[in-house]
Amino acid sequence: MAKERLDRTDRALVEALQKDARISNKDLARHVGLAPSTCLERVRALRARGVLRGFHADVDRDTLGRSLEAIVAVRIRPHSRAFVDAFREAALAMPEVIELFHVTGADENLGRFERQRERFAGASTERLDALARCERTRDALVQRLLEAMTAVTRLRTQQAELAGESDPTLGDLTRELQAEADAQAAAAREIEALLAS
Repeated sequence: MAKERLDRTDRALVEALQKDARISNKDLARHVGLAPSTCLERVRALRARGVLRGFHADVDRDTLGRSLEAIVAVRIRPHSRAFVDAFREAALAMPEVIELFHVTGADENLGRFERQRERFAGASTERLDALARCERTRDALVQRLLEAMTAVTRLRTQQAELAGESDPTLGDLTRELQAEADAQAAAAREIEALLAS
């Protein structure tokens, strides 16, 4: 069954909620030009249709003691559904696994891990290596975040650029991204120094 297409109002609702999922219904309704009751019904309909699948918090990793982020690539051999499913189940049980992807290519599994800086030093990849059928694991420390825009925000920014308009929030976003990148680069330098000593 094909999904219904979003009309202009639904798209405006989704875009506003992507920018701020905590916006009040009253403010959201005003933003898209609807009556609050109509706005609430449309948001409920978007949730029921599966367009809005959840609302998430952007959490400061340092506060949780997870100041280090790594991307880990895993190759499983032989490549069979049973082994891939067993790997997925075991990897998702690891508390440091934030996201896990099954992708095309030589290393068919990619995971995003967050750990305490002092405890990382390969511990996650060692645990993955211990899983049956893991032929190879490779990890890369994330030094900086290059892009953190939602797809809708990216599209709107591109549309504004084509129309010759500027987005006043883009400068703020760029400064925030650069601050995050600088913090992650400093953390990576600290890890490299710890590993070298």
